[in-house]
Amino acid sequence: MNNTNQSARRRFDADFTVGARIRQMRNLLGRSQMDVARALGLTFQQLQKYEKAQNRISAGRLHQLAVEYSCPVAWFFGDYDNCLLYTSPSPRDTERSR
Repeated sequence: MNNTNQSARRRFDADFTVGARIRQMRNLLGRSQMDVARALGLTFQQLQKYEKAQNRISAGRLHQLAVEYSCPVAWFFGDYDNCLLYTSPSPRDTERSR
């Protein structure tokens, strides 16, 4: 097997975080894998693979899931959410307002 195939299949910490957050939100909402999978047009096995980070979830599917769960996509990234970096004023902006 060549190195290209190995790196394409490697899972990253963010993959595990996203999967765990998918499951966490589903449990918080009191929904079953079967219920959520049906709403997304998936099998429960595929949703289970997303939750266990056995399969990576696409951006489009993650957006669909966020709509189904009524939460922002960024929520699934937990500690990897860098939205605050873009919404916080920069030191230069703070100096200008003085």
